[in-house]
Amino acid sequence: MRGLHPLVLATVLAGCGGPLDPSVLEIHEVERLDISNGRDDTGPPPAAAAFADAPHVPLPDTWSAEQRARAGAAWYRAGIDITSAPVVPWAVYLPRAVMSAAVWVNGVRVGGASGRNVNRPLLAVVPLGTLRAGRNTLDVRLRVTPTYRGVLGPFLIGPETVLRGPFKRRLFWQVQVVEICILLTLVLGGLGLALWIRRRELPGFAENSLGCLLWAVAMLELVVRDPPFSELVWQWLVTSALVAAFAAFAIGARRFLELGRPWLDRALLLVWLAGATALAVALSLGSPRLTDAATSVWALATVAMGIYLLRLLFLIGRRSRAWSLRVLAPFGLAGFFVCAHDVALGLGAAVVPRLVLFPYLGSIMAVWGGWRIIERFVETLDESEALNRDLERRVTERGEEIARGYDRIHRLEREHAIQDERARLMRDIHDGFGGQLTSMLALVEQSDVAPDEVAEALRDALDDMRLVVYSLGPRDTDLIGLLASWRARIERRLERHGLRFEWQVSDLPPLPWLGPREALHVLRIFQEAVSNVVQHAGATTITVRTGARPGTGDRDGVFVEISDDGRGVAPAHRAGDGTGLHNIARRAEELGGAVSINGGGAGTLVVLWLPVATPASFNR
Repeated sequence: MRGLHPLVLATVLAGCGGPLDPSVLEIHEVERLDISNGRDDTGPPPAAAAFADAPHVPLPDTWSAEQRARAGAAWYRAGIDITSAPVVPWAVYLPRAVMSAAVWVNGVRVGGASGRNVNRPLLAVVPLGTLRAGRNTLDVRLRVTPTYRGVLGPFLIGPETVLRGPFKRRLFWQVQVVEICILLTLVLGGLGLALWIRRRELPGFAENSLGCLLWAVAMLELVVRDPPFSELVWQWLVTSALVAAFAAFAIGARRFLELGRPWLDRALLLVWLAGATALAVALSLGSPRLTDAATSVWALATVAMGIYLLRLLFLIGRRSRAWSLRVLAPFGLAGFFVCAHDVALGLGAAVVPRLVLFPYLGSIMAVWGGWRIIERFVETLDESEALNRDLERRVTERGEEIARGYDRIHRLEREHAIQDERARLMRDIHDGFGGQLTSMLALVEQSDVAPDEVAEALRDALDDMRLVVYSLGPRDTDLIGLLASWRARIERRLERHGLRFEWQVSDLPPLPWLGPREALHVLRIFQEAVSNVVQHAGATTITVRTGARPGTGDRDGVFVEISDDGRGVAPAHRAGDGTGLHNIARRAEELGGAVSINGGGAGTLVVLWLPVATPASFNR
């Protein structure tokens, strides 16, 4: 019986899921009857006479351009002899049938696939009672688009329970795994493109990501049964996307290597554009010969692109130290053999395994791209952590440097304060205590000086010295306390001159700026005012009154009034005339305040006004 053999060959097992039961039969030679376009082929020819002149063809049978030009479908018939009718359901298993196949057993249709069927296996269950003992007829009808190369591979018939396993395994590897690979390639390609949009400085990243997306579009040819476009548009789209993916990978590799010569990139794009245009023209004319010729020429151009890409991948491997880039060269070499395998499978050659391997190559490439994204992310994270550590180190060093600078500034400030205080003390001692000693020396040198005058001069010198020492002691910012301390030191001395104090003081707000230097200024103003009363006024009572009063600009402030009941200050002794009253005005100005002096027949009134807040121009 021609065309009937046990399925024991390993070449048939490859891609079918492992060893099969000996009861399974392989059909590897059939009779073929072409059906011309327009002829009714809803069922198999009823008589064997229709196949009397039909040629016997070996499987796999690949349709030539001439066959597609004259016929849109063909019948394949095989005779099967079995010893007894099966008692369990049998099935017909077609591992490879491109494009649309249907199966009849003894004139009864048992299964079929509608639409495009490029990479999907077919299992047709034969109902019980359809097969009989003796001679049986198995017919397979194959429809083929004129612009697409049809293929029918060896097919099997046997118990359904035996063939169901290989069918499911092949369906898993040829369809489900391919769908997963396409989805993975789309996701990682889109992720890479999104990353490039955010980080434009990554060389070749956009082209490689675009290549993954185009590759995924091309691989849809293997799983889509009902495309959203017409058959011709869909065929042009998936074929053009595959070649465009090769061009994108080549351009991406060139830009990653920074080879320059941008005209090569434009040349690759022009080759793709010319091939896509030629294929579109051939498909629109519907000529199988022109379509095959355009596809063949484009395939040669794709092979040239692949060889050029392989050279670039080897160059990347030699230049890079990263293992993820060194694996590109062997990966590209494996891809070259995968392409050769799939081309041979498409031409009907008996290759092992009988699976289209292109989608797996794309998924491996997408996984590699995803790994590169993760690797890039880890590298960026490492760089960020290194920069953070370096930044922390620099911040620490700068903080230590600033701390040392502050220490130096504080030392300089302390030294400057000490120098200022020393200069102030020297000035105060020179102007006050030193002046008093000089005056006392002059009195002693006079032969007719009275002891009381010398004693008075010594008291003035001691008062001035006590004033300087008192201003250096710790105190708060209370002006009332300063007045009370000054009164305690001076009141007994004034009583010897026949003067008495009348105090009309009230609580005052604190002066936050009142330090030792400022306290000495205030005390010297009080001392100068009282000295003028003792020396010039001839008064019996000195009145001290305090209160709060706004100054210029409605600034909050306090005042201290020192008045007497003497004869007043002559115009020659008023502030600004070079006398002690001039010093009062100068010291008040340094304190950010003001002083007014009014004198006449009713006595003299000295009013010192001081701000509560620290003046903006105040320099401590």
